[in-house]
Amino acid sequence: PALPCLAYEAYLHFRNKERSESKKVAVVLFTAILVTLMIVGAYFINYKHPWWNPPSPGLAATLKTSAMFMSMSFGPGVALSWLLSSAIILILVFATTCLLLYALSKLQGGEFRRAFGLFLFMGGSIVFALAMGWGRAGWVPTLGLPIRYVILAIPLLIICYGTWELYGLPFLRNFVQWGLFTLMLVLLFENTRMGIDWRNYYLHGASAVVRDIKQGIPQSVLVERHQRFLI
Repeated sequence: PALPCLAYEAYLHFRNKERSESKKVAVVLFTAILVTLMIVGAYFINYKHPWWNPPSPGLAATLKTSAMFMSMSFGPGVALSWLLSSAIILILVFATTCLLLYALSKLQGGEFRRAFGLFLFMGGSIVFALAMGWGRAGWVPTLGLPIRYVILAIPLLIICYGTWELYGLPFLRNFVQWGLFTLMLVLLFENTRMGIDWRNYYLHGASAVVRDIKQGIPQSVLVERHQRFLI
């Protein structure tokens, strides 16, 4: 969903005759779009569905997993209460989307383009969350969501924070931003603890794999010993 926004910005830069560097910006943007599309297409060359990844049990499981994924933008500590964290992020995303739509109805020119760009990036983040929910719902009952997904979920939170900074009424803007700050402060200890635990788990598992490789352990034995860790 963000690509049309980037293409439109590239088109405007290409037509801008007042600034000499605009055409260079247009070339960079068009190139980025083309490379992105090529990479996406390359993923499907000889694609085979991973045998170890179970399909989604259904629409409800997909939506639930999508909400859980979005809530991970607060950090892995949200596992303390998936229901509460999912409710908070869904309310935040809904309110931010409404704010963007309101801004689009009032703004013109460059500010309209910026708000429309944020709206498309928000849409892209939601589509991505739905894709993650569909692809990972089968694992949630047994393995949950890996904490590395925080890196993938965080752009959604940044978009929400930035949108309220730009277009929110002062009272509501302060309420939303201080609320997010307070929530992140509350989760700081648990996020840090889970990050350290994951680091220790990963280093222990990776060290065992490397040690066995150096000792010349046959591949079949490596698979038997470390398949769960590596996958």
